[in-house]
Formats: sequence, structure tokens, C-alpha cells
Amino acid sequence: MSIPATIALGIGGSIIGGIVARVLIGTTGGFLFAFLGALLLLILYRHFVQHRPLTGPGSKRPPA
Repeated sequence: MSIPATIALGIGGSIIGGIVARVLIGTTGGFLFAFLGALLLLILYRHFVQHRPLTGPGSKRPPA
């Protein structure tokens, strides 16, 4: 993944985390929800775009 794509994934994750925090607890969640949102986007990117599992032997292979 390129550097701009990594930056976009982090920013998108923080936005998603902020929205989820606003819905669940009524205030902005700060760093924790931003981190969790970015982590969720990374997992989804790895699964649906790169078609790689998170664990096991297939997780070590380079993306196609």
C-alpha cells in the first residue's frame, strides 16, 4: 500500500471512529475510537482488497 493510501486509511478510520463514538456514547471518542476505526478499515482492506487472511500461513505472503 502506498503512503498516500495509508494516510487516507488512517484519516478515514478516524472519521468512522468519531461517527461511531458519537452514535454510541454521544460525544467524540478521541484517540481510542479513531484507532479502532483505522484498525477496522485496515482489516477490511486486507480481507476484501488484498484477499489475505489476518492469521495463518497466508498472512505472510505478499499481496497480489
